[in-house]
Amino acid sequence: MAVNIGFNDPLYIHPSDTPGMSLITHHLIGTDNYGIWSRAMLIALRAKNKTGFIDGTCQRPAFDHPTLHQWERCNALVLSWIMNSVSKEIFGGIVYAVDTSSVWTDLKEQYDKINGSRIFSLHRDIGRLTQAGNTISSYYCNLKQLWDEYSSLVVLPSCECATARQYIAHDQQQKLLQFLMGLNESYTPLRSQILMMRPLPSVEASLLPTTDVAADKTTTVPSIFTPAQYAEILKLLGTHKDHSPAEPVNNMAGISDKLNSSSHWIIDSGSTEHMVGDSNMLQNYGSVATSSKFVRLPNNTKARVHKMGSVLLTNSINLTNDLKTGRLMGIVDEFSKATWVYLMQFKVDVLQLLKNFFQLVKTQFSTLVKIVRTDNASDFFKSECTLLFNSLGIVHQSSCPYTPQQNGVVERKHRHILDIARALRFQSSLPLKFWGDCVFTACYLINRTPTGLLKNKTPHELLFHKLPSYCHLRVFGCLCYATTLTLKDKFSARASACVFLGYSNTQKGYKVMNLDTRKFLVSRDVVFHESIFPFVSPIHYQPVFPPYTAPEFSSIQSDFVLDHSPIPPPTTQSPTLSESSHILPAS
Repeated sequence: MAVNIGFNDPLYIHPSDTPGMSLITHHLIGTDNYGIWSRAMLIALRAKNKTGFIDGTCQRPAFDHPTLHQWERCNALVLSWIMNSVSKEIFGGIVYAVDTSSVWTDLKEQYDKINGSRIFSLHRDIGRLTQAGNTISSYYCNLKQLWDEYSSLVVLPSCECATARQYIAHDQQQKLLQFLMGLNESYTPLRSQILMMRPLPSVEASLLPTTDVAADKTTTVPSIFTPAQYAEILKLLGTHKDHSPAEPVNNMAGISDKLNSSSHWIIDSGSTEHMVGDSNMLQNYGSVATSSKFVRLPNNTKARVHKMGSVLLTNSINLTNDLKTGRLMGIVDEFSKATWVYLMQFKVDVLQLLKNFFQLVKTQFSTLVKIVRTDNASDFFKSECTLLFNSLGIVHQSSCPYTPQQNGVVERKHRHILDIARALRFQSSLPLKFWGDCVFTACYLINRTPTGLLKNKTPHELLFHKLPSYCHLRVFGCLCYATTLTLKDKFSARASACVFLGYSNTQKGYKVMNLDTRKFLVSRDVVFHESIFPFVSPIHYQPVFPPYTAPEFSSIQSDFVLDHSPIPPPTTQSPTLSESSHILPAS
């Protein structure tokens, strides 16, 4: 008996509905993601008009009912969709089930565990979440996901009474304050404007004046200028192009239009990167091979680098490959003259390095930093650094403008480190990209060199109250052979040719680079050839025996074949390191 099933009937099966479909991308793995999984699955089944099979409203018809066969098809279809969205471990427990409603109920009873620890974890994550390097939209989506999960566990009153409305309004206000607290410091003026509104807007309404995301960029530009102020800024810069503030131009500072010639370049010797929004300003430029290069903008966000090139600023100054320019921060202890150096990719790394150093001094030397003397670099005067100094009770002293001699200890130490680092690099002819290893090794040697300022004692001796060891020191940049740890076969080389690049801070071994694979490793078993420098001249393996020259016989044939392959390099021996000495961050 044919049964006519309408399109809106739960028993209707669309031609595109197949058992192998995956309705959602999230797979149920356990208690941790059951809330998200069940919510996504419920939405998908509601779109398919099949929720009656999991909540029990679409009951199995009688045995002789004409729709029984169609119901069993739909039930099996929904059951297969659930199986496709669970992990392999859970799949084994439901594969023999026949009723979709009982499977859904069992999963709910087994994995829908609401406990205080999960609520505490969500509450903590919401309080700690900040914008950091994300866009406004990405930051809001991450925050809203936590809010939605928290709301599913802690249900608000849903009645229409005045008390319930006040409670919901209070919850919305708390969300707005949490959203504003997590924004970057560049949005401080806008945050103040929003908090002065009466009544306070919702989080969604506050997104409108804060978000301005351009295509293929991760920068966010706060709209804090009126149209008249925006036009005045463009006029002062001499690049007015009839742009309206509703259509901002994404470029160097996120404010002005693109510059039209190299004569308008703004040169800042203290900038981390130089960047433009127009590739026509570059010469000899090319596309970046990888998409992992980013530059950090003043509002603490990142933008992807699309092209790199060079700019001829003057006849004698050519700005090129600026993204590979690193930065050095040195810390000198006033008492022992011990020195710590840190390499930074961005200026904003100063804050985190200072936090790490203060904690290291406290842990390793059981003392506290009381006074920090710096130059006038703006990184040390940001609100975050000032807050750090005040919270730890540290007095921040600085030199007067254009008076570096007032911070002469660090200035002279920097010159000393760079002099030694240059000497190490010139002797070994290392490429410039290894300048960081030269600096670390120079600092390591200086901390172990006696000085007249300390009555012929070393900074290491005053800091650790013991004499440093010199028996493990080797010539920087020389050829060495490190033991090969993974052997392919019994006849493979037992040692690999490497170049010596310094000493490890956390391991009792030498830091070397494999000349064949260009990979870095720390090894204890190393044999050094301190008079050979791989980057000065290439390495040639000389055979122990001279090559054999077969005599010329006209009628006699040889019954053997000589092997002319070169002798493999010698296996390594294990030099003994008397002690491990590490570079520690400074006060």
